[in-house]
Amino acid sequence: MNGTLVNKNICKFIDEMMNELNTVFNETFKLLNNENKVIINYPNIELVKGNIPIVPELLNRYKSINEIFEYENVYKNFLTLDDNVLAGINLTDCSISDIKSMSIDLFFNNHLIKSFILDESVIIVTKSGIRESIENIYRSRRQRDYLREHLIIIYNLDKVIQNAYLVNQCAEKKGREKYNSWNYYVVHLLISGRLYVLEFEIASMNNGENHYRVQNLYEK
Repeated sequence: MNGTLVNKNICKFIDEMMNELNTVFNETFKLLNNENKVIINYPNIELVKGNIPIVPELLNRYKSINEIFEYENVYKNFLTLDDNVLAGINLTDCSISDIKSMSIDLFFNNHLIKSFILDESVIIVTKSGIRESIENIYRSRRQRDYLREHLIIIYNLDKVIQNAYLVNQCAEKKGREKYNSWNYYVVHLLISGRLYVLEFEIASMNNGENHYRVQNLYEK
């Protein structure tokens, strides 16, 4: 038999076997997730009941926030946010403590509940999560330039969360015991006539909860 033909047949057989294995893996993964059992997968992420399920094709898909912005900036749909909430408010002389307090007030005054459903998972927004988000914004000169937009987003966080889609997942990399994985979401926004890509992060906790943590903006 022709050697080239033999090699082609072997390659075809290997491809078919790999496809079959991938199918079995994905179906098993879905079954475990649906049954809400403890899940341990190959990158050593342990999920418990209530955590956002891992999607194999999204695991470690992006290496950085900048990479997310680079590849997730095609606007198919966008959410328009009302910016009147900050009309007449001067943020120039506000300290980070002032902004944290204002952000917490903006969120809790506009939301009767602090948890939202996204892709059948419960996302919880806490005061500590909002404070951490503001701290992250203040660490970046670029993000501080969008401070007003960030506050408008926090005011509308229910709509923002419910219109986002998952683009990346990874394990907890800093060894913090309360976290087991991170989930990166994207939503496209129209604020004051300008288009933005918003990336925000949800931490899956070892107690089964999923907490909003930080957000980053990129202007189209």
